[in-house]
This record gives sequence, structure tokens and C-alpha cells, in this order.
Amino acid sequence: MQKLDWYSQPTGMGTFTSEGTEKLLGTPGVENLELLVRESAQNSWDASNDGSVPQFGIDYRVLTDEQRDLLGDRVFSNGRQYTFLPMSLMKRELDVLEIWDRGTTGLNGPVRADLTVPEGVPTNFIDLIYMIGSSNKDQAAGGNYGFGKSSVFKSSEAKAIVYWTVCYNEFGSMEHRLIASGVSKEFDIDGRSYVGRHWWGKQVEDSETGEKRLEPLIGQEAQELGEALFSRAFRSGETGTSILIVDPDEQAMIGNPVENELISETSLSNDKEFVMGMIGKRLTDIVLKHLWPKLVGMNDNRKMQIFTNGVEITEHMAKNYPYVGSYVACLEAVRNVHETSETSFSNPNVEVFEIIVGRKREVVGHVAMTTNINVASTADYEITELQGTDIPKNSVALMRDGAELIVKYISDVQDHPKEMLYWTGVFKPRPEFDSDFAAAEPSSHDDWIVGSLQGPAKMRVNVSLQRIREAVLKYLGSNEPVKVPSGAGSVSALALELGRLVAFTGGGSPAGSSGNTAHQSGASGTESGNQGRSGKRQLGGGRFDRQVQVVDISLESTAGRRNTHSVEIEFSGDWSNQRKFAVKPKVRIEGNAKAAGRDDHFEFVWPAGILEQSVQPDGTSILSMESDFDEINFDISSPGHFTFDLELEPK
Repeated sequence: MQKLDWYSQPTGMGTFTSEGTEKLLGTPGVENLELLVRESAQNSWDASNDGSVPQFGIDYRVLTDEQRDLLGDRVFSNGRQYTFLPMSLMKRELDVLEIWDRGTTGLNGPVRADLTVPEGVPTNFIDLIYMIGSSNKDQAAGGNYGFGKSSVFKSSEAKAIVYWTVCYNEFGSMEHRLIASGVSKEFDIDGRSYVGRHWWGKQVEDSETGEKRLEPLIGQEAQELGEALFSRAFRSGETGTSILIVDPDEQAMIGNPVENELISETSLSNDKEFVMGMIGKRLTDIVLKHLWPKLVGMNDNRKMQIFTNGVEITEHMAKNYPYVGSYVACLEAVRNVHETSETSFSNPNVEVFEIIVGRKREVVGHVAMTTNINVASTADYEITELQGTDIPKNSVALMRDGAELIVKYISDVQDHPKEMLYWTGVFKPRPEFDSDFAAAEPSSHDDWIVGSLQGPAKMRVNVSLQRIREAVLKYLGSNEPVKVPSGAGSVSALALELGRLVAFTGGGSPAGSSGNTAHQSGASGTESGNQGRSGKRQLGGGRFDRQVQVVDISLESTAGRRNTHSVEIEFSGDWSNQRKFAVKPKVRIEGNAKAAGRDDHFEFVWPAGILEQSVQPDGTSILSMESDFDEINFDISSPGHFTFDLELEPK
């Protein structure tokens, strides 16, 4: 067997170093191992073949001496002195983390990233192997190659990965492909600088230009090397992908066992079997925390076979794992409502709430909740199994309708009022609104960030998060108001009641129009009232020609001594092609309102298409918009030590 050729990316205009790539992708809100499992499984799910139940596995093992030597002598022989590989390859026992899927498309598509790819041709190979970050183009999908790739390299002490895939090529034939990749610090060779991104494969010379490029091993050569390195071979007719993470960070794999008095650093360093058992337990915990929806099918759909260290995690196991069974019951209830539009179903212990948003009273989604006994063990797991389990109770699992990947758990609302009980909940948007929530997710798919949205989507997601909390308190029989979590960056305050302002009263404003006033508390970030009147212009015969009114005001963020609120306003009536209106903030001191003025430091952030024509001495902004949008959003930043009113008026 020949040694693999090595290619390292030179520094050039627009190139990113490996460290710069990580900064570009940002920092996810979950631990790296959790992100790795989540993203890998979701990418496998997104790539599943039509009509098949995909398989996903993750195995932690020690390489044989022959396999370790094969990595050092053949795969990473060239160029490894510029990487983190030498220290790893010198270890007497070299661990690997093998992640694999079957029943998926594999890394199909072209193997060259420098050529234009025709529309409709898959690009899975170049997206994962070469690109910095590439999201799945399917709105229902949840995986992302950018963060999936970043988490893979972060998991490796050597910062090196081997990829082996079987897929159908452009001629409709199955083929094996194998390539390795790594990242390192920047380095120089003979006065030339390199960014620290590496690949190992087969060097190919272009027959026309004579240029050399690196491509994967293809065919029998790739198959033989893959079967020698990987534990899960490809069976006849199988397609899919296997990834070998070289020298995974053992401490990161275990988590933080130092808190457990039964575990010492000595036992971690001397008892390999003990360490392997701990890692297997943690992988199972992560799968059951984040991927349990993939284990629970509905009419044999949506299911996925998942294995950790060769053992299948079954639906029965998931339902009997601490707290997961209760979440499963809630998910099944929401699925039933979305599939059948029926709110009655077989489980009387689950209650489903509609999440209604806006003046149009759109049913954006459903949250289902159930209560269970707060016991320390279940049918299959004794109390010792609960140690270290971080699956939360008294929480709502947020997920999108199509992907059913858990975005996060909302765990800061309220515990069950009875200590012996706990509750769980699941929220999913309806399919027609799924794209709004997809757009709110960062690349790591671990949050819904309202500030990244505009227009009606921003209102739907923002108010939905608030309505979910309200539903929890209603379910628990609490009369407490919903509180904005401390430090939250994108959370609704108490929404203007049902998102509506419907009290039309005349008088008090010039030219026959009345002000639309919404009160906000800058000190607490919650609304102090909803006594507004819609701004409107009146024509003869008592008919209202045009109106502008506040639909929703919600706290976006608190920074220092200033609060930022998101405001949604709605236009109705005959505005022709131009909407011209006034926005006037008014400071409320001891129950009385006064015009804000320029010295009160209100700042507005208007969306694209809004022209600020003038700002009056009393703080009134005169605005115009060449658009037929019925709803717009804007942000207002104000000092956090007083309440304010917001008055709107058509012009």
C-alpha cells in the first residue's frame, strides 16, 4: 500500500486559519461532545435514503498496534510534522472515536470543489470535506456541516480525522471513497505561509493544465484501507459514511467526573476498562438527552436505529430512561395533533395547549405537558444510573416540526408545586410555521434567537416563547406572572394582551386622530399596562381611512443601564402606496406622561425601507415607507430607570 499524499492550504486572499474558522462559526451553547453527537446524528438523518430507517452509531475504542502503525506509516506519513499528530501517534494505546451511519446517501457528489456544480447535483462530499460551513438546504433538515466539522476537530487531541464513505457516483455505480483531514496552527515552509488546514489522499495531475490537486482514494484501494482501520465495515449494498476521530480528548469524553467522590484521577489513568465504561455511559446519556425523538417512531416513520459501543439504544430503553418516557408521551401527543388536527388522544395524562399569536390568532404550534412521580429509579435503571444524568425535568423540550432535533430545554419556569411530582413538556411549531423557527436558529441549532429575525417571523417566535411559559404556569395552576429570565438576550416580556390593541376612542389628538399608546417599564423590562388607542385618520361619514397600531412590544435585551425592546406595528385601511406616520416616545414619571425630548436618549433602529424624514424637538420621529407591508418591526433602546409610552399617529 502506498503512502497517502499530503496537501496543506497556502495562505491567500480571503483564506481563514483554523483558529479563524472557529471564531467565524462562533461558540455554541452546549458542550462539544453533545454538539458532536447531535450534529452527526442529524446530518445522518438528513442524508437518509428514501423509505429506509437509517442507522447511526458511535463507538469509543483502542486501536490495535497494527491499526496505529497503519495510521502513522500510511495515512499520516507525509506532512505530519506540521500538525498535532506526532504526540498522538507515539502513544502506546491510541484511542479513537468512530462515528458511522448506514442507509444514508453517503458523501456523494463531485470530489472537486473548484468546478461549478450543476443545479440539482448533491455536494455532500465537498461540503463536509472542504467547505468551512454549509447548511442543509432543506428547510426541514437540522444538520449543519460547519459546526459538525468544527466539533469533530475539537474532539481530537491530534486534530485529525479519517473519512470513509460508500455512495453512488455520477454514473450510478457504488464506490468507496477515503480521505483524511486535519487542522493545526499556521506554519511556514521555505518562505511560504500556510493556514493550518490539511488533507491526505491521492495526488492527481490535470491532463490539460498539468496542475496537481488532491482527491480521495477511490475504489478498491479506499475499501481495503477503510476495512483495515474501521470496526464497522460496509456490508453488501450498504451506503453511508464512517468518521474516525484520532486520539479523542479523554477528559472531555468523560465530562467532569471529579465531582463524584467514587472517581479519582488514579482510577482514570490506571483502569482503561473503567474509563471505557464511563465514556459509554456518557454517550448513552447524550443520545437519550438529545436524540430520543429519533428513537420514537409514529406509524413506523421518523425512526432511527442508534448504537453506542455496539449496543442498540431501543425505543423501550428510551421510554424507561429517567424522565425521557414523560417527554415521549408529550411528543406523541403533539404529533397526533399535527397529524390529525384532533386534540383528543389516547393518553389522558397529557394536556395539549394551543400557542396562539397575534391579532389574527394564528395557532403557531402546540405544547403538550404531563406530570409524573418524582421517583429515583425506573423499571430498567437503578438509582446509581441517575448519577451524572443531565436530562432535565420540570422543563419544556423545544424542537422544530420537521427536524425533531431538540433545540434546547426551557428549564427556568417553575418546578412542580408538589415535591413528589415533576412535569415535562414538548413544543413543536405547526409545519407551516416551521421555517420561522428554523430561521431563528444559529449554526449550532441550540437556541431560537429572536433578534436575528424580521417582520412577522420575529413576532411569531418571540410571542410563542412567551406563550409557552404562560401555558406551563396555567398547567401547574400558578397565578404568578411570567417573568423574563435574568440575563436573557431574546425573550418576550409580558406580551400586549393577546398581541392586540382594540380600544378605539376618539378625541384628544389633532386632525381627528387619536394616539395609540403602549406603556413599557424600562426598570423591569415588563409592561406596565395596555391602555392604548389606535392612531387613525377619519374621513366623512364616520369611516376610518387608515390606522397604525402597536401589536406587540417585548424586551429584547438588557445591557448596562439600557433596555432594548422590539416593537411590532400594524397598518390597516387605505394607505395607497406610501405609509407616513409618526412615532412619539413619552416618558412616564409618577403616573404622568411627558414628551420624551432629545435629552431622554431614546434610540430607534428602523428596518430597511423606512425613511426617517425628521425628528421633532419633542422626540417625535416622522417616518415614511414605500411598501405595502401590513406589519413591520423596529427596535427602541431606552434608559432602564423609567417607564415610557409609545404613541403612533398616521400622517
